[in-house]
Amino acid sequence: MSQFLGVAFEPYVGHWRGTPPNATTPQWNSYSQQEIVDMLEVIASKFTKISTYSMGYAVYHPPTTLWNQVDSNCHVAVAAADLQQFSNE
Repeated sequence: MSQFLGVAFEPYVGHWRGTPPNATTPQWNSYSQQEIVDMLEVIASKFTKISTYSMGYAVYHPPTTLWNQVDSNCHVAVAAADLQQFSNE
């Protein structure tokens, strides 16, 4: 029997600004590609298995917007692939 310990990862948005009830929520594209890579590297330093999820294209983006320039979670697949590539070298 195999046993695995890992973590599920999906950053949606950055930290809220201000205090309730006047707090503002960041836009869904508030993380950069490098910030996602940095977060995954921290997780990868402690876990050998990372599950990523939630890829989509929100209806509020014009249809001409490139898939990797919409919400922050679009960066996760590329960042995870980069991290996996480096761990296999």
